[in-house]
Amino acid sequence: GRSLSLARAFITAKIANSRTFLRRNLGVDEPGLMLELAQLGERAAAAESLDTLLGLEGNAARLYFENFS
Repeated sequence: GRSLSLARAFITAKIANSRTFLRRNLGVDEPGLMLELAQLGERAAAAESLDTLLGLEGNAARLYFENFS
């Protein structure tokens, strides 16, 4: 229970930071991408299992790293 709560907080913050980094430092401003990352962050905050949370984190990481050359 407690570890899931902590993991939710870490992953939610990590996804939010990814959005900020892409927007500020790389100049990426694709509304669809930003919305998708925001939705993944919301879903991560409400994840009911570690497996679900890991899947959401993986999807967010894929979207994030696709924007690097």
